[in-house]
Amino acid sequence: MSEKEKEKLPELRIRYTKSREYRTVPATGVRGAMTPQGLLHVVIYHEHVDQPDVVIRNQHTGQERVETQPKQVPVERTEEFGIMVTPDVAVAVAAWLEERGRELLSRQEGKRAEGTGHED
Repeated sequence: MSEKEKEKLPELRIRYTKSREYRTVPATGVRGAMTPQGLLHVVIYHEHVDQPDVVIRNQHTGQERVETQPKQVPVERTEEFGIMVTPDVAVAVAAWLEERGRELLSRQEGKRAEGTGHED
């Protein structure tokens, strides 16, 4: 597109709104696959260890004990949401995330160098 053609394009006003289902969730991982239609199905999940089944609290002493707890507690991956994106959107999102991630890491490294990157 030439500069002259770009000048003829009207301004585009964009207003961001949040759906009723909007929420912020922890994300510790991602998985997904290509669909037969050529889209990328991306699932965001977070890992956590499930809490014990029952905790018994002594009202006099305030002490608690776990009534049942398996010997090895499995890590659970809770899938929070999925998105379907075209390859070009996937690449754009990946680039945006990498850029923001590197920016944040750089800031954190700067704070560590100043001696303010950790709490005692």
